[in-house]
Amino acid sequence: MRPTIFVSVPRLLSRFYDVIKKKFSELSGMTKTALDHGLSKKLNNVTTNGGYTHKVYDPLFFNKTKAALGGRVRLIISGSAPLLPEVHKFLKVTMGCPLLEGYGQT
Repeated sequence: MRPTIFVSVPRLLSRFYDVIKKKFSELSGMTKTALDHGLSKKLNNVTTNGGYTHKVYDPLFFNKTKAALGGRVRLIISGSAPLLPEVHKFLKVTMGCPLLEGYGQT
């Protein structure tokens, strides 16, 4: 399946975060340096002007992470519990799309 909207729970999204972080930590040298630079550039891009894509870093690194969800996801929705802020930011950057949270509080 190649969904355009991915609805999930924080536990599964945290699992994606753990797997992607593990893969990224296995990199070294210039590749690791370029990835770290790409992460910071994309995070800055998301926070300053709301842009989720980057014409250089997406083809190099982040299209592979997007492919884990089918490659066509345009929106991720998380519910049932709050998502850790670090996971939220990281997934927005690596998946290249908005991540909305909605959960009930009693």
